Amino acid sequence: MGKRVFNGRRQQQGASTLGMLCIVIAAIFSVMVFFKLFPVYMDNYSVRSVLDSLDERSTIRQASAKEVKSWITKGFQVNGIRDIPTQDIKVRQEGAFLVADINYERRIDLISNVDVVLTFENSWKIKQQ
Repeated sequence: MGKRVFNGRRQQQGASTLGMLCIVIAAIFSVMVFFKLFPVYMDNYSVRSVLDSLDERSTIRQASAKEVKSWITKGFQVNGIRDIPTQDIKVRQEGAFLVADINYERRIDLISNVDVVLTFENSWKIKQQ
């Protein structure tokens, strides 16, 4: 039995045109999804930073729920957050704690009639004096 000799070039021709087209389409789709979703996640990062900045206020432990909600909406204006309605900002007194919840949904048109729904839940809590 003789040795079998393989022609390396015939056996390894690389990706087909259809295979490369699929890879390019998948890459374009991934980039498109990234550019549509990234700004929404950046807005939520800004929401989180507005809530975190409440801890730095010197009068936060004596503040009322109305004052805290006002500070949050002003922080949204400064950071350019316009897509969160004020009714999604809930500030309330729970015993000795002041609690702020910002829970909202964003719907993004992805392709034609395909939407992506993103749900965000942000909470902040501080003990009052």
